[in-house]
Amino acid sequence: MVIRFRLLILAIFAAYGYLLFHLYEVQIVNGKQYLARAESQYLASGLINSKRGIIYFTDRDGISFPAALNKDFPTVYAVPKLIADVQEAANTLSGILNKPAEELGKTFSNKKNQSIILARKADDELAKKIEGLNMKGISVSFAPTRFYQMGTTASHLLGFVGPDNKNIEEVGHYGIEEFYNSTLSSKTNKTSSTNASQAENGSDLTLTIDLNIQNESERILSGLMETYKATEGTILVADPGTGKILAMASAPNFDVNTYKNYPLATFINPATQHVYEPGSVMKSITMAAGI
Repeated sequence: MVIRFRLLILAIFAAYGYLLFHLYEVQIVNGKQYLARAESQYLASGLINSKRGIIYFTDRDGISFPAALNKDFPTVYAVPKLIADVQEAANTLSGILNKPAEELGKTFSNKKNQSIILARKADDELAKKIEGLNMKGISVSFAPTRFYQMGTTASHLLGFVGPDNKNIEEVGHYGIEEFYNSTLSSKTNKTSSTNASQAENGSDLTLTIDLNIQNESERILSGLMETYKATEGTILVADPGTGKILAMASAPNFDVNTYKNYPLATFINPATQHVYEPGSVMKSITMAAGI
């Protein structure tokens, strides 16, 4: 009986000894690696627990429709300090990410970078290829990214977002997304323990655009463009009593979710950025009527 009791005590001490050894290995020996991995996941998702504000359209009945919202997409990122063979990683990922191996090699060689985002809004096939490599220092995580569920509808009006100068957070680069970027963006605060970013969600934005009128305006504009072989066109619909803009249709438009596939000249809103605003040709008639 005494022998069994001593064996039991010895087994318990051995188990606790193993746990303490494993804890030492995790926190002391490999602590920096786990910290870098955790921070990289935070950076890959933009900001911890933060989301960009939603842009709503509102119809005449006061019913709101989310035109620009956030959806989880695969994000491919790298932690340079965890990559063992820089050249091998660069050569392997070059064909998958469609990026020059030399460029990737320089990026991976900079061990000062805690995390580098290699691809945002990656499709499922690309994400599976990256995960299948099982390459240390290269990971895939899901991060909230801007999504425009109407595609080309009101594309010039809404605009789009893209990476900031540090390639960490998405900021507005065109349209409403850019003009109200400070309102829609999350408010950041640095934490003292991990030096990662805590943030509050950005504020939502409600526009006076009526989706039904917007869709009908774009349908009419598309027909006129085809009939008269026009290169571009604009339809503005405003409430004469309040001046609220109910629709702003411009053509040719583009799919906001894949804006990178369109030429730069496409990102000019004829309704607000042309030298001659719509309706200027009618001013002479209005002045003549006044005289």
